[in-house]
Amino acid sequence: SARSLLRTSGSHSSPVAAESKDESPSKVAERFKHAAKKISAVSRVAAKERPRHLPRFLDLALVAHDLNQRAQARIATAARDIMEEEEGGATLAKLASFDLGDHHQPALRSKSLHAFKEEVGGAALEVELDAAVCVETLHALATAAFPAFRAALEKLFPPDTEGVELECDADFAVKAPARMRAKVDEYRRENETVWPRAKRLSDCLRASVVTADAARTVAAYEALSDSGAFTVVRLKNKLAEHAKPYCMHVNLKFQAPGLAAMTVEVQIVPKAIYSDQKTSHRLYTVARANSYAAYRGLAEEDSDDDDDDDADVAGDEEDLGVLTPTDARSPAEVPVWKFWARE
Repeated sequence: SARSLLRTSGSHSSPVAAESKDESPSKVAERFKHAAKKISAVSRVAAKERPRHLPRFLDLALVAHDLNQRAQARIATAARDIMEEEEGGATLAKLASFDLGDHHQPALRSKSLHAFKEEVGGAALEVELDAAVCVETLHALATAAFPAFRAALEKLFPPDTEGVELECDADFAVKAPARMRAKVDEYRRENETVWPRAKRLSDCLRASVVTADAARTVAAYEALSDSGAFTVVRLKNKLAEHAKPYCMHVNLKFQAPGLAAMTVEVQIVPKAIYSDQKTSHRLYTVARANSYAAYRGLAEEDSDDDDDDDADVAGDEEDLGVLTPTDARSPAEVPVWKFWARE
């Protein structure tokens, strides 16, 4: 190895080193120079591997897009099957979407908040106060209300309830401040002029109820609407409307003891759809990236997905077209390094 060569060249106890005493200084210098070059080459190879540049990441992204389209097709088929179920399908179809116009966050309607804004800087600080004060207030409120929120849902949907699963882990239930700020910035770019824009964040605290069939989907909604702990203020029945992402999107008023009331979100999703939705979201994160570095950033951002993101996943806002492999085999059999092309 290069290191052993250097030791041989520099060791006074080795026979080779002894022989080198009779060599001219120029030869000794040449041997050291040669050893140094080898060590330099070895160190570069042995160094900690840097993230690889993936010039063909696009191949993987295109395959992911194709698999996502298949998942979306399965979801659409499952949604139709659920609505056609004899028990509960017709009742589910009759649950019409509605909006009472009261789904904005109550805690951000305070006149004192507007007075504070005017006192510290008015319009000049609107954006900063929205992103910092309002978002952080909602996040703190959601974090504090989470235990009571989950307890109220577990009372309606106990763990042993047949055909109903409650998904309400703290990591997902409380929306991350970074995602909240990103949504507020979207509202600003949409020319939303009513301040604070953060009051439109209706999913700061959320959960999913996964149901086995149409009948249990209806029962889950009725349990929420009849509960004294919640008041339904908006329903989007995207199952009945056959609209992506195929769920019942329910906004409710909830007030934890000792805290201000807030608008929360519960999505009721049939199990046949829920599993594919999670897969589809991960595939979409790969498909929309143009490099591995971009994918890593999107993966971190999308770890806190919301209903708007699910609509994007379903293809409402972005369609990359139909993909076909240049290979004659079926797409499932084509390795990810094969070339793919748009029709």
